Formats: sequence, structure tokens, C-alpha cells
Amino acid sequence: MTWRGDRVALRFEGVYKSAQVWVNGRTVKSYGGSPGVGGWSAEAYTEFEVRLDNLTGLAYGKGAKANVIAIYVNGEPGNEHWYTGAGLYRSVHLIHSKLLHIDPLASYFPAKLSGDDVPGATRETSALTANVQAEVGLVNDANTAMTAGVVVRVFDANDNLVGTTNQPTTTVSASDNVIVRLPAITIGSPRLWGIQSPYLYTVVTDVVDASSRQVLDSVNTTLGVRSIRWDYDRGFFLNGDNIKLRGFCHHDSFTGVGMAIPERVWLLRAQQSRGVGANGWRMSHNNYRDSVYSLADAMGTVVWDENRDLREMGLAAMNKMVRAHRHHPSVAVWSLCNEGECDFGRNRTTGRRLVNNTVYSQFRSLTKKLDPYRAVSGNMFAEYGPGTLTDFLDLQGLSHPPTFEITGSH
Repeated sequence: MTWRGDRVALRFEGVYKSAQVWVNGRTVKSYGGSPGVGGWSAEAYTEFEVRLDNLTGLAYGKGAKANVIAIYVNGEPGNEHWYTGAGLYRSVHLIHSKLLHIDPLASYFPAKLSGDDVPGATRETSALTANVQAEVGLVNDANTAMTAGVVVRVFDANDNLVGTTNQPTTTVSASDNVIVRLPAITIGSPRLWGIQSPYLYTVVTDVVDASSRQVLDSVNTTLGVRSIRWDYDRGFFLNGDNIKLRGFCHHDSFTGVGMAIPERVWLLRAQQSRGVGANGWRMSHNNYRDSVYSLADAMGTVVWDENRDLREMGLAAMNKMVRAHRHHPSVAVWSLCNEGECDFGRNRTTGRRLVNNTVYSQFRSLTKKLDPYRAVSGNMFAEYGPGTLTDFLDLQGLSHPPTFEITGSH
């Protein structure tokens, strides 16, 4: 079996802080390096792909010469005020698919739970239904148009089929991409995702060739059915229950291993946090690798997901973060920024922090467009309230402020 004629790519989950990629002696990709506060890169915490199959001279098959892939990572200049590490600190994946394939970042399956205004402690789940919207991103990397069908199925934790929907035919033009919106799937009497019982479904998406009926691509996506809302006076509600969130702001590093943290260490950290009574996790001060969110999904931990920088250079990173993590039921809040990166400096005359309502609006609009179901916040360092970034947030985030500033933010 050969992959010749198919799509082949490398997916890098994260590089700190910029990278150049060579294949067989040719430069094929430069990524990262946009300077942020303190010299860090806005792209250092987001994934990127390098396509290989469209390169001339790529070797295929048994007995062929080896393809040589080289990556140069530059961790300079400048750094953060905490340990960030450098290099290929997250996993690299070899991705193989047909030329017409699914784009996981463009696919979305939000579940709307009915009856979520009734307190969970007194509600019978048998009276509930969940409507799962199905949006599937398709990409055609061929030089001709292709036609295929899309089938979406939902399975419970025991691999029982609980719902399905399909689009018999969709044509995607050459070198183009589309989002296919299918009829919603209704799940009767759904099991809910929660802190004590984090029940998970699996969405299986297949793309089927219209003529041969061959499955061209298949992707599994985690689905958790739950409702979340925030109340001005009472705080956070999950599945109708008022819950006090308690947790940690973990840095994306660990003693002895730096930034390249093995999965078993992430599991240890998650288990120890839950073991001392934590039910929340803030991804500080940046978003993490996808497997950490899967751990939070499985353990019933509520996540505050955070973008590194609010300035224009961070908009693309915010886009990737939301699209990559919006299918995780553990994520409850999108944070636009952390502390000093939530503002644009100070006015030298008045000493007041500068604001940029245009950029604030861009971030909020983008986030709500990609995911209208979660709250938007920011881990603000100073000067909250009217006339600041607060005007564009659903929740006011506060980073170790004095008491008078907390009081003044209401």
C-alpha cells in the first residue's frame, strides 16, 4: 500500500518560539516569531501543519530513499518572566488522509440541552432531550472538484448508536473548503456531563465517496451534554446546579521535565488537583495541548481556557484556540488575555492605561462567532469597570488585585 496520491502532512502541536522546517534540503515552512510582550511569540502555543505530499521529490514505498525532515527552532530573543522552555515541546503527528478530507478545526457539534432551567438535583434526565448541531468542515486539496456524502453518528460510552444524521452529496470545488451543516441529531434522555459524573459521548464523522462509497476520511470527536450559565448574584450553574468553582492556575511546565511534559505527568497533576477538592483548572497563561483538555473532560474538571495576548498579533491564536477546544465539555470560559497583555500600555501624561475598543471588539466578535455558547472573560491586572476591556466581557476576571479594586469593579 502506498500513500502516493493521498494527502500527507506533519501536525505540530506547539513550538517555542519559532520554527523553520526543511524537507529533503528545501525550506517548506516558517512559523511563529511574531513578537509579544517580553519577546514571546503569539504563535508559540498554537498548532500548525506542514503539507508534504505536494512537494516534488518526496520518496514513497518500500526500498525508496529516506525522506529527511529537519526542524530548526529559535527560542530567542527575549523570554517570559517564568520558565517557558524552548523547542518541540509538544507532540508532532504524521497525518494521512485522502485529498478530500475533514478539517477538525472547522467542525463543531454543540449540544443544546432542553429543560436546563430546572435545578439538577430535582430533575429527571428522562424528561430531557439534547439537540446536537452538526457542522463538518471539508477541505478538497485535489485539483478537480470532488463529490461526497457526509455521515455523522453519535455513540454512547458503551458504543451504542444513539443518533445519526447525513448529507447525501456535497460538492467541493478544487482547492477549496466548505462547511456542511447537517440536520440536528436528537438524543433522548441524555446522560449529562458533570463534575461528579463526567459522561462522554463520541461523535463519528465519515466522508464517503459519492461513486465508490469508499470512506475517504473519518474523525472521532468527544461530546459532552451539559448546560452552563452565569448569574450576576449567584455565580456559576452547571446543569441547573449552583456550583462553587475551586481550582488552580497551573503553568504549562513541571519540575524536572520543563515544558515537554509527558502525558502521565499531566494525569498525575489532574488527579492530585481533584484529590484535594479542586473542580476547576485555569490554563495559565496560555492554552494547552489538546490531551490536557481530554483529561479535564474525563475527570469532570471545569476549565478556564486562556489566550496569551489581546493585541492584534494574538487574534489568529485566539481563533485557533477556540476552534481547537470548543468541542471539549470541560471548557466553560474563553479568556482573551492575561494581566499586562490585557491592555495597551499607559498614557504618559495621565498614567491611565490605554484602551483599544476596536481590537477588544474584534476579539469578542470572533470568539462569539466561533462559539456563542460560552462566556468571554479576561484575567485583568488593573483598572476594571466602564471604559475599559470590562465593557466587552461577560465575566470580570481579576488577577490578585487589592480589595478596593474588586469593590470598584462592581
